[in-house]
Amino acid sequence: ELLLEVQPVAQAADLAYFPEPFFDPRNLQRLDLPFIFAAGASHETLAAAAELASWFGIRAAWRGARIEALVDRLPERYGIVFTTNDLMPQFLEQRPPVTGPVIEIMDHPENRWGKLLLVRGRDTKDLRTAVHAMVLGEATFSGTSVEVSDSVLLKERQPYDAPSWVRLDRPVKFGELVGNRQALQVSGHQPGAIRIDLRIPDDLFTWRSAGIPLKLKYRYSAPRMADESRLTVKLNDQFLTAFNLRQSGQGGIKEGVTIPLFSELLSSANKLLLPAFGMKHRNQLQFQFSFGYHQNAGCSNHTLDNLQAAIDDDSEIDLTGFPHYTALPNLRFFANSGYPFTRLADLSETVAVLDQQPTAEEISTLLTMAGRLGESTGFPATRLQVVAPSEATKLKDHEILIVGSRAASPLMERWGIDPAASLGKLGTISTPSLVVTPLYDWFGFSTGPDPSPAARTRVKPGGPLAAIVGFESPETPKRSVVALMSNKPGNLHLLLDALENPEAVSAMHGSAVFIRGAKAASSDSVLVGNTYVVGELSLWNRIRFYFSLHPLLLISLTVVVTLIVAFILWRLLRGAARRRMEAGEDDQ
Repeated sequence: ELLLEVQPVAQAADLAYFPEPFFDPRNLQRLDLPFIFAAGASHETLAAAAELASWFGIRAAWRGARIEALVDRLPERYGIVFTTNDLMPQFLEQRPPVTGPVIEIMDHPENRWGKLLLVRGRDTKDLRTAVHAMVLGEATFSGTSVEVSDSVLLKERQPYDAPSWVRLDRPVKFGELVGNRQALQVSGHQPGAIRIDLRIPDDLFTWRSAGIPLKLKYRYSAPRMADESRLTVKLNDQFLTAFNLRQSGQGGIKEGVTIPLFSELLSSANKLLLPAFGMKHRNQLQFQFSFGYHQNAGCSNHTLDNLQAAIDDDSEIDLTGFPHYTALPNLRFFANSGYPFTRLADLSETVAVLDQQPTAEEISTLLTMAGRLGESTGFPATRLQVVAPSEATKLKDHEILIVGSRAASPLMERWGIDPAASLGKLGTISTPSLVVTPLYDWFGFSTGPDPSPAARTRVKPGGPLAAIVGFESPETPKRSVVALMSNKPGNLHLLLDALENPEAVSAMHGSAVFIRGAKAASSDSVLVGNTYVVGELSLWNRIRFYFSLHPLLLISLTVVVTLIVAFILWRLLRGAARRRMEAGEDDQ
């Protein structure tokens, strides 16, 4: 029995420890971090907070991050406070004003073990400048405060260039996809799998593709039993192929490469085609080496377990040349990667809409969603805009994220959408014409679900209910709107709970997702209403893809064309025969 007597030690108020204690990379639990605001905080302040929340989402990575908004209220231990000279939380009203962007750390006023990080400025522009410096690494953190003289944003990101995603403009080496080259090496007769994570855009169009090229190079110690030694390749736990590990090697010793730790390694190179249909946004390649060996008789086994194997970091995956084309709305994309908002990693074409006076719950939902988007792209939301419904002119040419039913209602009215029939009443249940739609699709008269429901039932749910709804933006064609709503105040957390549940996320699809129950116990996804496509295809691929969805129409068209050609040939042959007969009569 081991008994430990521990005593907490107060950490010094020093920014040199940042991001600790607000985020501790040694803590494997979800990051729960409060953001504190003064009552009446502006939407520009919330945009700065969302940018910092996205940065913490990147740091939290697979742990996940839940950002809670507190209004004029101290957190229990740690928290980040956003304040301007003219709008401060009550517990900071005695602090002197600042003359520019300042990042400051202080002891918690009511908890000697706690700390507060203050993001301060003369106005909201200063707040954004301070946050830019924090998330882009421009500030040198030391002491109790840092003054930021200026922070210049880098050029706007290009579509699909998110740091966490596989590059699309050139082949990518495996060494770029892992943080440590040691992750590509294993040892032993039955070592663990080498795992490489791949994130790709959801709208990558891989239809009729032979596969995604993968140039695989690997090295291994000469096996003692070649017949029982192999490298197995899997994608998302699905078997792809396997290569025998021969004692002579499949390609001989790789010239020009010397690795002291693997002096007896053989090498090989193989070109694979990853099946495109098996790819999704988050993927994992798994390489499993296994070496056969002779087991001694009886209970003794003195076989040396000194075999080594490695995937060469010069191996490549090539995603170049694939077009971007997909049908929306598809909330599976939003749930998994934040698409279409994450198409640009800095969210420069995204506008978040909050009510004029948002509640703490609505702010928390926005901040947590910003953290999810940052985790997806690996880049902070440096150009995200947060606006009120009255600023609808800023929505044009942007993807729109609506947070809260109160923000959704005025926009629905502006767009001429009947809230009672569509989004405003989450108790409305629509049933699409499931019998008619497949028949129409087969004949080619419709390319999407029937926009007119076969039946509509209106109910008033008494329990907790929340929804994610997607549709084409009425402001700009081929732009998207995603609305996060609940039937009652206090139920938006159901959406966040569901998005943290891998099983719930895997079941999300279509144009609307409904989450029910006090603990997001169940959810339903439906696809009703019109669909739209984003992206570009060549004319030839567009024609091929259309007819692949409507084979009967293709058959009918083929028959018609055949009959027309046959009729033309018949007329030509008949005319030729008549001319021959007339020529024969003339000769006689």
